[in-house]
Amino acid sequence: MNAPETVTTLFDRIDSGDVTGAARLLAPGFEHVSSLSGVIGADRWLAALQLIGAAFPDLTHGITDLTGDTTVAAGVFHVAGTHTGRLLLPQRDIDIPATGRRVHLPPEPFQARVAADGRIERIRVEHSPRSGLPEILRQLGACDSQGPRASSGDIHGAGG
Repeated sequence: MNAPETVTTLFDRIDSGDVTGAARLLAPGFEHVSSLSGVIGADRWLAALQLIGAAFPDLTHGITDLTGDTTVAAGVFHVAGTHTGRLLLPQRDIDIPATGRRVHLPPEPFQARVAADGRIERIRVEHSPRSGLPEILRQLGACDSQGPRASSGDIHGAGG
C-alpha cells in the first residue's frame, strides 16, 4: 500500500468506528500535530476520536485532493457529521446532549508520513481560524465567535 492508500484506509476505519483497526495502522511513536492540540500521541488522539465519534456517529473526514508516494501523503479534510449522540469530553468539562445539528468544518489541509513498514508515523493538520473543536462547539451553539458561553440548560462548560 502506498501512503495515500494507507491514509484512506486509516480514515475509512476511523469514520466507521473501527478504532482498533485504525490503531494497527499507526507506527510506534505516532504523532498527531495541529495548531489546536499541539503534538499528541496515538492513544490520546484515538480516544478523542472515539468521543467525537460517539457524538457524531455519521462523522466523515471527506478526504479530497489526495496525492503522495510511498512515504508521504497530502490532502484536504472536509469533516462533517450530525450531532445525534452526547458530546462528553470530561477533560474539558464539556457535556452537550444531542442537538440533531449538522456540523461542517472548513477545509483542513493535512500531510501524513508513512514509515517503511507501512504504518503512519505522523499526521499534521493545518487548521483554519474556524475549525476543530472550537468550531464544532460554535456550530452546536455552545460558544460563539467570542468564546465559550456561560453554562445554560444542558450545555455545561463548553470551553474549548
